[in-house]
Amino acid sequence: MCAAGGDVESALRLYRKAGRPDGELMLAKGEVDVVAAQRFRGPARTRALGWLAQARRSDRRGALAACRAGLRVLDEDGAGLSNEWVRRELTGVALDLARTPHELVQWAEKHRRRYPSPLPPNDPGLAAALSRLRRARVFGGPVEALERDIRRLTVAAEPRTQSGEHVPKSLPMVSFIVHRGRMLAVSGERTRTVEEPEALVRAARLALRAGRTIENDLLPDEDEVVVIPDGVLHDMPWAALRPRVHVLPGLDRWRPPRHNDRRVWVTGPDLAHDEVAALQREHGGETIKPTVEGALRGLEGAGIAHIAAHGRVNAENPLFSYLELEDGPLYGYDIARMADPPDTVVLSACESRLARAFLDAGTRAVVASVLPVPDEQLTSAMTAVHRQIGHPAEAARAVAHLGFSCYGTGTRVAACSAAANDVPVHSDCAVPTVAGTSTPSATTSTHGP
Repeated sequence: MCAAGGDVESALRLYRKAGRPDGELMLAKGEVDVVAAQRFRGPARTRALGWLAQARRSDRRGALAACRAGLRVLDEDGAGLSNEWVRRELTGVALDLARTPHELVQWAEKHRRRYPSPLPPNDPGLAAALSRLRRARVFGGPVEALERDIRRLTVAAEPRTQSGEHVPKSLPMVSFIVHRGRMLAVSGERTRTVEEPEALVRAARLALRAGRTIENDLLPDEDEVVVIPDGVLHDMPWAALRPRVHVLPGLDRWRPPRHNDRRVWVTGPDLAHDEVAALQREHGGETIKPTVEGALRGLEGAGIAHIAAHGRVNAENPLFSYLELEDGPLYGYDIARMADPPDTVVLSACESRLARAFLDAGTRAVVASVLPVPDEQLTSAMTAVHRQIGHPAEAARAVAHLGFSCYGTGTRVAACSAAANDVPVHSDCAVPTVAGTSTPSATTSTHGP
C-alpha cells in the first residue's frame, strides 16, 4: 500500500537512513508516495524513479507530464543502459495512455531507445578491452568475464549523439511496437494488432527457401515503404515484401548520401568461395588488410564497403556478434566506435546481425541478409548488388530471394535529395521479381555459420 499523509515523512526518514534502497524495490512494495517524493532530489536514477511513481499515481494529463519529466532527467544526465529499465517503464506508462496513432509512434520511439554505441569514437578503454576479448577468443580462453568488463564500460557511459533527419512525409511508413506482450503496427491513422508475428517471420523465411512469394499484409501496397521493426520482426526479409523497402531503427535516422565514390573491399579468412576478386575487377577500389585494425582504418571515410567474411551471431547482445578476420573477431563494438563509417556497406556474411552497429555509427545504408547465403550464388548475387549499389533499396531487392534487405536510407542520390524536401520519390529502375525464384535447400553449403 502507498504511504499516506504524515506516514510519508516517516517513510522518507527510514528511506534515507537505509542509504536510499533501490527505488524499484520500493515501487514493487507499493511505496509509490515515498518514491514520488524523491523526484526533485538525489541522483538522476532516483529522480527518474520518482517521476515514474508520480506517473503511476496521477491522472492521464499528470501522468504524461511526469513521463516527460522523468525522460528529461535521464536525457540531461546522459544516463545510459543502467537506467534503461526506468526509461522503458516511463515510456510504457505513456504508451498505455496514448490515444492516437501519432502519440503511439512518438512514444514508441522513446520506448525503443537503446545505446548500442555509447562510448565516444575510438575510446581507448573500450579498444583495450576489446583487444583482450579478441585474444581470449582466438586462443580459446574464457570470455565471460571479459564480456562483463565491456558491458560495465558501456553501461555508465554517456551515449554518442546520433545524427539523422526525420523520415520524409512523402514516404509511407509502418512503425511496429512491442508493448505489453502485443505487436502493434501503426501506419498513417491506422493502428492494428499483428497476430502471431513469430509465425509470420517463420513462414516468410520458409517461403524464400522454397522459392515462393511471401504472402502477408504487414506492409501497405506501395512501391516504396519505410519500416521500423521491433521484436521478432527484425528477422523478417523485408525486401521480398515490396519493391523498395527502407528498414530504419527509428524515425530520425533518415540520412542523405555523402557523395563519396571511394570503394573498399575486405575479405576474411577460410572462405569456401571468394567473390571479391571478380567484383573488384569490375568495379575497382582498394583492398583492405583483413585484420581488425586494418579493416577499421580502411573502412573509415569510405563511400562503399564490401565485407566478405564468416559471421557469428550473439543473440543476447548483437554487439558481441562478429565477423572473422585474420587476427580475430571484428565485433559490433568495434564497428560502433568508428568515427567516420562508410556511407554504404554490403555484408555478404550470412546473419551477422551487424547492420544495426553500422547504422548507429553513422552509416547511411547496409545491404545484408537474414538467411544463410549459398556459396554458389554469391558471385552472381553480389554482382547484382554492386551494379545497383547507388540505390541500395534496389540493390537489396535484386537479391531479396536470398533474404537480403536494405537497412537504413536506401534511396538513390537524386531521390534522396528530393525526399528530404518532401518531393514524391519515383524510380524507373527495373525491379526483379521474387516469385518463381529458386533457392537451394537448407542442406546447401553456406557462406558463414
